[in-house]
Amino acid sequence: MIDLSGFLFRSPRARSTQIAKPLSIDHGRWKVEQLAGIGSWEMDTTSGELRWSPSLCLMLGLDPSTERFPETEFWGLVHPEDRQRVKGIVETAMKAGRSYEHQARFLLRDGTEKVFLTHGLPVLDAAGKRVIRHLGITQDITERLRAEAALKASEERYRDLVENSRSLMCMHDLDGRLLWMNNLPAQLLGYSPKELIGRRLQDMLERDIRDQFDDHMKRIRRDGHAEGLLRLLARSGERRIWEYQNTLRTGTFGIALVHGMASWSLMLIRFESSM
Repeated sequence: MIDLSGFLFRSPRARSTQIAKPLSIDHGRWKVEQLAGIGSWEMDTTSGELRWSPSLCLMLGLDPSTERFPETEFWGLVHPEDRQRVKGIVETAMKAGRSYEHQARFLLRDGTEKVFLTHGLPVLDAAGKRVIRHLGITQDITERLRAEAALKASEERYRDLVENSRSLMCMHDLDGRLLWMNNLPAQLLGYSPKELIGRRLQDMLERDIRDQFDDHMKRIRRDGHAEGLLRLLARSGERRIWEYQNTLRTGTFGIALVHGMASWSLMLIRFESSM
């Protein structure tokens, strides 16, 4: 996103005649800009000259060998819904003589929509009172935002799958204290997940098997995993049975935690058929 905010300081005559020129830049720096997905620009607010690097021209879908681009070319590329917001950010920063940052969408000539992130820096005169030019860099963050959006959507789908699964998924420490449990199994036990956090898993087992919990944890410490039947008591006093597969994991700061996963419906059928 290039900042053409020099329009804030031009006379009416300069405003109508301002032309943007490609910024003189050595070949090596141009290649570096291209590899980094950035372009640079500079505005002389006294002469009204705006210069863009060849890399920035390419990012905007313009020919970098073309000597002149009118300012209207740039503003015509800024998404109409973002244009006034960007101008407002630049105007405020220029008046305060401080650096600024803005993100905006651009609609290129071929119909492509891209998102650019711009960092701008005003340069003051010797007296430190007037902005005589400002310069900055613009980065194409389109692909990064797409990747972030795709990751967020994937995480939301996974979270929805976990929270609404009838399989019990939980995490507890080596003392059996619950640190997390997904939503639906907690409801099947008559609780909300928050109510179960901090409770000891062994206290929720049927009374006749609670003394087996220590042996269970010894197996996990020794082998790194354990499998079997999990018989829990719901808040109502009803029995809930899952077939579990627990594994020992090392969490943050090297703390050992148990990750548990257990199937509810299959074992319920097996249990009822054996009665």
